[in-house]
Amino acid sequence: WYQRRVRAQNPWNAVMHLGHANGTVSMWSPSMKEPLVKMLCHHGPVTAIASDNTGRHMVTCGMDNQLKIWDIRSYKNSLSYHTHRPGGQLAVSATGLIATSLGGLVQIWKDSFTTKQKCPYMTHRLESGNIEGLKFAPFEDVLGVGHTNGFTSLLIPGAGQANFDALEANPYENKRQKQEAEVKNLLSKIQPELISLDSGNILQMKSTEEPAKELTEKELVLKFKMKGRNSAKKRFLRKEKHINDERGSRIRAALDKEREERENQEENGGEGESSSTSKTPLAEPGILDRFKSKD
Repeated sequence: WYQRRVRAQNPWNAVMHLGHANGTVSMWSPSMKEPLVKMLCHHGPVTAIASDNTGRHMVTCGMDNQLKIWDIRSYKNSLSYHTHRPGGQLAVSATGLIATSLGGLVQIWKDSFTTKQKCPYMTHRLESGNIEGLKFAPFEDVLGVGHTNGFTSLLIPGAGQANFDALEANPYENKRQKQEAEVKNLLSKIQPELISLDSGNILQMKSTEEPAKELTEKELVLKFKMKGRNSAKKRFLRKEKHINDERGSRIRAALDKEREERENQEENGGEGESSSTSKTPLAEPGILDRFKSKD
C-alpha cells in the first residue's frame, strides 16, 4: 500500500520518490535498476511525500507524528515539526508554503524551509470527513482540498507566484497557444534515460577525443624556420643562381675541351706546328664577352 500510493516526483529533475513501510524513502530513475538513494526518514511507515519546485528540499510525514524537511543536496534533516497525529497528505506551493492534512484538519506552514516555526501559518478544520487530497492552484492563492464529503477550496494569501514567465507557463493562454505549447513541450522532451539526480549533467558534453600523447625527446624535433625564406625576392635569386650555375658549367666544359686539344697538339710536335698554322676553332662566347670592345 505504501509503495503504491506514497510517492511523489521531483519537479526539478523528474526523479521519483517512494515512501516505504520501514520508514525509508527511495529515489528512482528509469535508467537504473536499483534506487539512486535510500534514506531512513522516520521510525515508522512513511505516510506522505512532497518536493518543492526548486528540487532542493523534500517534505515527509510518518506514523511517528513527525513532519520533516530534508535537504536533498546533502541528504540531511534540516527541520522537524511534531504533529498531534500522523500526516496524511502533503502539498508545496510555488512560494514554499507547506500544506499538510491531519485527519479533518489542514495546516499551512510558511517559511518553514529556512527557519524553525513555532506555530502554523494557517489552520482550517472541516465540519466532517477526512481529507483525501491537497493541491495548490498554480499562480493562484488557492488550495484545493478533497475530502470524503466533496471538495473545498481555501484562500491562502501568498501561495501563488505573482511574477510568472509567460514563455514557460502562461496562465492566460488561449486555445491556440495551448496547442502550440503542447507541441513544443513534446518536441523539447528529453529521453527518460537522461533523468538523474544532478540535472546539470544534461548540459555537459562527453568528449570522444583521445587524450594528447606526450612526445619524448627523440620524437620532439624543433624546426627553426628563418623569416623571409619564401619571399618573392628570395625565389627570384635562387632561380637566377640556378641559371648561372648551368651556364658556368657549360663554359667550364668548353674550356676543358680546348685545353685537352692544345695539349694533344703539343705532344704531336710537327703535326702540332702544322696544325698551329691552321685555323683554331673558336671557343664559345663567355658571359663577359659582351663587355669587350669591338675593335
